[in-house]
Amino acid sequence: MTDDDTTAVGLLRGLAGRVRDDTLNRLRALLAAGELDMMEADLLAELTRDRVPLLSHELPLLRDVRDYPESPLPSGLIVADPGTAPPAFEFAAAEPEPGDQRAVAGVFGIDDVKTIRKALRLPGTLVWVVELVGGADVSRWRRYLPDLSEFPASTCEIVADGERLPPYQAAALAAGLVVWRAD
Repeated sequence: MTDDDTTAVGLLRGLAGRVRDDTLNRLRALLAAGELDMMEADLLAELTRDRVPLLSHELPLLRDVRDYPESPLPSGLIVADPGTAPPAFEFAAAEPEPGDQRAVAGVFGIDDVKTIRKALRLPGTLVWVVELVGGADVSRWRRYLPDLSEFPASTCEIVADGERLPPYQAAALAAGLVVWRAD
């Protein structure tokens, strides 16, 4: 994973739950494809249009993923006051359902997958958490999701075992019901 990829993963993880799930999925797919220019343009457009504020610690991350960090940011981009905490999200274990195994069957043979968990972002959004083995490249692993038609990619967080996670991903991982575990 390049430094730009690592920075972009961190930036997008921080926006989980704050931008629409379908938007986040599209941005992550662009990152997985190595399309950082398109990801940046889409991200700036979405943040501005939906009036999603960037937290002060996210602004340097945004500048680091830009091809031209010195170029001006869109005038409608909102930056929260320094010290503003990220919003807290509450997760609970999602109830097991008969279709769970079928929904995640496409990832069963992929070597890097350690566990697949299912959590509920309250009040009611299903979030799958794919936990990879330590050191796996989470930015590039996203490229496998478009091939998994049964897998709800728009509500999927990909993490690696042992990595330090932002609060959103840590809470989803901790609350998630293990649906599948590698042998």
